[in-house]
Amino acid sequence: MNSFLLRTLSFTGLAIGLVFLGGCANSERPPDPPSMDVRDYKIRPSDIISVEMHREMDISAQYTVSQEGEIFLKLINRTVKVSGLTTLQITELLKNAYQKYYRNPSFLVRVLAYSPRQVWIDGFISRVGPVDFTIEQGLTLHNAILKAGGIQPRGSHTNIRLVRRETKIVDGKEVIQIKRYVINYKKIEEGTDDDIPLIEGDRITIEDSII
Repeated sequence: MNSFLLRTLSFTGLAIGLVFLGGCANSERPPDPPSMDVRDYKIRPSDIISVEMHREMDISAQYTVSQEGEIFLKLINRTVKVSGLTTLQITELLKNAYQKYYRNPSFLVRVLAYSPRQVWIDGFISRVGPVDFTIEQGLTLHNAILKAGGIQPRGSHTNIRLVRRETKIVDGKEVIQIKRYVINYKKIEEGTDDDIPLIEGDRITIEDSII
């Protein structure tokens, strides 16, 4: 094999390796989560909701959505599934359920408290495991690290990995992609970069600073 062909093959192999490594992690900043519109929010287990029926206080109540995603309706004495529905859709569900007992029943459904969310943090961190947060308060990378007791002395402040499930609409369908980011947390500590808002299901790994 002549030297030119050898150099060509070596360069090609290096280029392929770089492309592969580049696809493993993205050094760009992860996108901020979109602002939540309460009208589009879909109820989930452990949410606390208020159901108010116009002029019928006996029917009005507060409910903690069960782990099966259900609430128990007064008078009708049966459970209905509300998880995965918006408050407007639940309003229509209740209206249909009670219309045999009342003429033109009118309901107002509100979310009083959202169920806890979690991210996972591991690696060189004081407390490995889930970090809880509320959707109202949100959670940033900096606060998640503080809640987990801080980075261990051997942990890297410039090489933190974030794995996130991101949903995109492709041809009218939701497509889930696994994105990996490398974050220089030191810049956040120094105030030269903005803190990063986290979303439920994020996985943060504090890498070894020695490697």
